[in-house]
Amino acid sequence: MRERSILIIGFVFILFVFFANTYSLSGKAVSVNHRYCVDSDNGIKPYSAGYVESDIGNFYDWCFGNLNEIREYYCTEGRYGGKYQVSSKVVRCGEGFICVRDISGKADACVRS
Repeated sequence: MRERSILIIGFVFILFVFFANTYSLSGKAVSVNHRYCVDSDNGIKPYSAGYVESDIGNFYDWCFGNLNEIREYYCTEGRYGGKYQVSSKVVRCGEGFICVRDISGKADACVRS
């Protein structure tokens, strides 16, 4: 019985180490390590429609909740040995600005209302 308990604890530890190297918490969002990450608007810039390109796909900035907020995607350094991470943050549009959807259905941006 004791050997089985040790085996289970060892297995759980190995799973933890594996997932800690693949996923990391960034605020409340989970980021995945990527081989590359390119941000079209170079960071958190709510007034510029942008997107992040990574090895698993593209992530477009988009209006979030009401028209006063936008979810901005950006690149960060990877943790636990990963090269890059795609992260996101909800940002409020400034006074006198609203979030507008791009007619192409891709990246959104905050524009003067």
